[in-house]
Amino acid sequence: MGKPDQKHKKTLVNEIRGINLKKKTHKDKTNVDDLKLMVDEDIILNVSEQSLKLNANQPKPVINKKAADFFQVVDMEKLDIFDQVDVLDDEALIQNVINSAPTSPAEVLQSLTPVFQQLSIVFRDYRSGSLPKLMRSLPSSNLWLQLMKLTNPLEWSPNATKELTRLFISMLPEKEAFFYIKDLLMPRVRQDLLLKQKLSLQVFESLVKSTYKPLAFLKGCVLEVIQADDSAGLVRAVGSVIKRCSLPRMSVISFIQVLTEADPNGASLAFLATLLSKNYSLTPQNLDSVFNYIMKYTGAITNLVFYDLILIFVKSYGNSLSGEQQVTLYEKMKQFKHQGGISEEILRIIKQCSIQNKQKQLMTFGQDDIII
Repeated sequence: MGKPDQKHKKTLVNEIRGINLKKKTHKDKTNVDDLKLMVDEDIILNVSEQSLKLNANQPKPVINKKAADFFQVVDMEKLDIFDQVDVLDDEALIQNVINSAPTSPAEVLQSLTPVFQQLSIVFRDYRSGSLPKLMRSLPSSNLWLQLMKLTNPLEWSPNATKELTRLFISMLPEKEAFFYIKDLLMPRVRQDLLLKQKLSLQVFESLVKSTYKPLAFLKGCVLEVIQADDSAGLVRAVGSVIKRCSLPRMSVISFIQVLTEADPNGASLAFLATLLSKNYSLTPQNLDSVFNYIMKYTGAITNLVFYDLILIFVKSYGNSLSGEQQVTLYEKMKQFKHQGGISEEILRIIKQCSIQNKQKQLMTFGQDDIII
């Protein structure tokens, strides 16, 4: 059977429901190129003109998935951004990312730079749905950090930030998750606070999900905020994440030891108070470190955050202090009182702890050791 005439072909095309047809023509108008059919807004089909025959017994056109299928475009208006991807075979694209040659990483970056630069547009406008399939293989690549920086993390939408954090935190090892939190997530969090003066719900949930790698979270998020001495808003946001989430005990007591050995600032005092308020079972070495830390800076630091740290410490661990430590701290608080009245509450709790220890005979006190 010969080629269908224009009238019959138009009738057949109109019978295909829910399918948009795009026709390409060569300079020679006598030949007609392949027609691209877009089905369900995420699969590009190539259908040759030979498949458009009037014979109903002819087999259905073969579906060929192109590289654009890996990106599962959220909006059909953005299909044109993958014109550069069409020249790459989908399998080759993933293999280049996963098995990048260590001897020539620059060549791999150069070949994939246009793709990830265009992905920044997708992440900027992302609202819901699955992420591009390429993202599932990217965490196993040695170049994942360099490639993700090409997507401009500062412009990620809140929903994209949440989904990408969930993906990378779950797939990356602890050491590499640290770099994701430090170099990709934290700049996005600071940008959100700078523009909106508060964190979006999805960005806050991204911080919560980052606690699934606790050491990476403590080093890449908490320690970075302390070293940068960030704004009070960011300190409160990260502190809320710490209060909400459960962190492993060994990670916490190690981090407390680090904080007590460093020079204090507003952020470190706030985070130390937050960690102590969670009532972890501290080792005697940790208790002594926190006690010596408080004794060292009492009088030198007079802000309310420091005295709030002391109040939380005596509430949570006052009974664990020795009688000598209780007396020393009591005398120190009497000497350096805060004007706001918080010192009286600290003195009352220390006195109560000393009497309880005497009554329960947990420690041996002399008559002079009981604070009256």
